Amino acid sequence: MFGKRSDQPRTADDRARAAAARAARREGRPLPPDAFEDSVRPPDVEPRVPQPYEEVTPEAPEPRVEAPAPRVEPTPAPPEEPVEPTRLEAASEVARREPPAEEPARPMSDHLHQPTVEYTPFQTEEHEAPLGDPRADEPEILATRRGQTATAEHEFYEPEPEPEPEPEPREPKPLRAAPPRGEAATPRKRPAPNAPRRRRRTPPPPPVRTGGGSGGGSRWGRRALMLVVLVVLVALVYVANATFQPFHGDGAGNVKVSIPENSDAGKVGDILAEAGVVDSARFFVLNATVNGSRGDLRPGDYTLKKGMSNEEAIAALTKEPEVATPEPTVDVTLVEGPSRLENAPVVKKSKKVEGDYQKASASKTTLSRIRELGAPKGTKTAEGFLFPATYTLKEGSSAQDLVNAQLDAFEENFKSVDLKYAKRKNLSRYDVLIIASLIEREASLAKERKLVSAVIYNRLAEGIPLGIDATTRYSTGNWTKEIKQSELTKDEPFNTRLRRGLPPTPIGNPGLASIKAAAKPSTAKKYLYYVRKKNDDSGEHGFYTTYAEFQKAVDRYNASRSGG
Repeated sequence: MFGKRSDQPRTADDRARAAAARAARREGRPLPPDAFEDSVRPPDVEPRVPQPYEEVTPEAPEPRVEAPAPRVEPTPAPPEEPVEPTRLEAASEVARREPPAEEPARPMSDHLHQPTVEYTPFQTEEHEAPLGDPRADEPEILATRRGQTATAEHEFYEPEPEPEPEPEPREPKPLRAAPPRGEAATPRKRPAPNAPRRRRRTPPPPPVRTGGGSGGGSRWGRRALMLVVLVVLVALVYVANATFQPFHGDGAGNVKVSIPENSDAGKVGDILAEAGVVDSARFFVLNATVNGSRGDLRPGDYTLKKGMSNEEAIAALTKEPEVATPEPTVDVTLVEGPSRLENAPVVKKSKKVEGDYQKASASKTTLSRIRELGAPKGTKTAEGFLFPATYTLKEGSSAQDLVNAQLDAFEENFKSVDLKYAKRKNLSRYDVLIIASLIEREASLAKERKLVSAVIYNRLAEGIPLGIDATTRYSTGNWTKEIKQSELTKDEPFNTRLRRGLPPTPIGNPGLASIKAAAKPSTAKKYLYYVRKKNDDSGEHGFYTTYAEFQKAVDRYNASRSGG
């Protein structure tokens, strides 16, 4: 190949070939394949002189497959001009006319390094050949080749080459699939002609898998196993932290806890968890089991902190409970029915609390608290919410402490009242409390509470005024004397003889029994009236559905009062 780089230096023949090829490219014609067929060896190559009578057997050319040369239109040659015969042609002419004389054989040394003909180099870039046939102006080169003898006609004897063997038919290679439409074919990268060939690295053998199943199944199996192990570790860490609580802080606040006799660890844990002493009864029992303190928990009354760790709670319960010195206390009893104005003198007379009970029951703190318990917005009295009961207070407690205790008791007891029936009658919590205060004033016997409540419900449904004189007594503050006729005819919010509906506020502080009767009255009969049967200390009432029956009962009551 022309231009091929190798360790061998370029000879004159190579340079001549390169120059001829460049000249042919400039002229736009192909270089004839037999352009250098009869070229002589350059003088720098030692020729081999054939010996006389040496028979040269031509070597059979190796079969080769050449690509067909591109078709080039022949260029018409210019008209030949007479050329002066060269010295080589003159010598050949003489040889044709005269037979060669026999010369004595010369030693082989005379034949060494002697060219047979004059060497004429080919045209180079410095001496460009004229246009036309490049062989027209070149001298004809005649040389004696190995095993050949020049004849008079300038012809050489060349042995006929053996016929080339026909190439074996090759199987056609399968064609590559065409790239899909819409996608650009990726050009195949080829290495540079003179780039060193890279050795292909042999891929490492695939790892040998042990065990049954495919590789994907084994990989997923290992992942599932690792996930299970991770979940187990996280669960163990969570249980250990919740049981021993190494980073748990100290508790805050105090709470009294009573552990009954014969309580096992599970029951103790439930009591502590309900009181907020520990976070979890289950982990408390687990800690006591691991520490061996399960059977050492002692019953008794304890003062513990909220949010204690399991270790601290176990340590407190395994010690002897401290016997606290009882503080001196006082008991204040307030009965059902009376209003806060009636109870104020009772509290003051007991001398068990400090301060004014009437002012404490009307303070801003009290009014704010009753709105949380169901009082309408704008209510300016705590009447009805001061739950009657016996309260045990520390010595030196204030009247506000007593009022707060009453409000707490009301909230706790009112949770057990069923308000479904009252809500169906469009009555609110506050309405039920007003009705309860009326029942507490009118019913002297427990069995009459629901009957009095039924009369109030029926009158409200019929639109009849309630006609309860206790509302007028509450408004005037007259609980012991006879009611004046002027008081009964005065039109004011608490006069239920003139106005329909309920009074604006409760008229006292009812107990739990009256509140439940107000929420669910008796539905046996549609009573509209009631009056005391006799003027005695029994306080029993008669209940009637018609006004005529009621009027007869009133006459009997008046007769009992006059002694008739």
